[in-house]
Amino acid sequence: MKRGGLFHSGLLLGLIGLLLLSGCLKKQVRPSEEKLKKDASLEELLSLYQLRRQEWSGFKGLAEITAESRRQGRHTVQASWTARKDSTEIRGFNLLGGTLFDLRVTDPLITLQIPSERRKIEATRDAFKEEIGAAIPIGSLDLIDWVSEGAVPKGVPPLFPALEKGEDFFILSLLRVLPEKAVLVEKIWIERTAFQVTRVAIFDFTGAPRAELTFGDYRKVGGRELPFEVQAEGHGEKVLLHFKELRPLSPSS
Repeated sequence: MKRGGLFHSGLLLGLIGLLLLSGCLKKQVRPSEEKLKKDASLEELLSLYQLRRQEWSGFKGLAEITAESRRQGRHTVQASWTARKDSTEIRGFNLLGGTLFDLRVTDPLITLQIPSERRKIEATRDAFKEEIGAAIPIGSLDLIDWVSEGAVPKGVPPLFPALEKGEDFFILSLLRVLPEKAVLVEKIWIERTAFQVTRVAIFDFTGAPRAELTFGDYRKVGGRELPFEVQAEGHGEKVLLHFKELRPLSPSS
């Protein structure tokens, strides 16, 4: 058999396996966390995260954001951060409590208001870096999404998952399957005893590294463990996010 035939056969088998996995996840069977700690399968790990995402209702918190870039220099702002399932609002304020900016992230539109300039910017997610990132030191959408989703990996489809097992970490790779190749989208390091995400490497559409996030200082907030320290680095920019307080939102909030 030709080499191309072997590749496409293997890819077909992988896609069939993914479809079977998706069917299993719909059963909503909660895996035993003790078993996962010992030797989680890919199916068990994804099922656990799917359940965590379904139970997630968001949070409200107070954060200090320090951003450093070649273009904007170094800035530190205080901000309130409200994360819901379908939106995020980040309001930066000065020492007197006055609003510096109000950022609202929804899908597909992002809105930024800067009261001191009487300025309002609306942008799509694709234009975030050029439109929003150029106006305020807030980091990337990757950072906002991961923080607002409680540092829980997204659902798999349409990406293809692969799992590596280390002594202290699971490493979950998510790939985009193209006609001729598979391109790495995210690589996620997961601590094995509590299933907390500690590091995420993010890649662009060619598979080249784009950004890296690290998560630490996990604390219990309601019934969940959330990271109070998040760092992001990429394209010459660094962002440190430190939460001073966090509280869960009720499903009706």
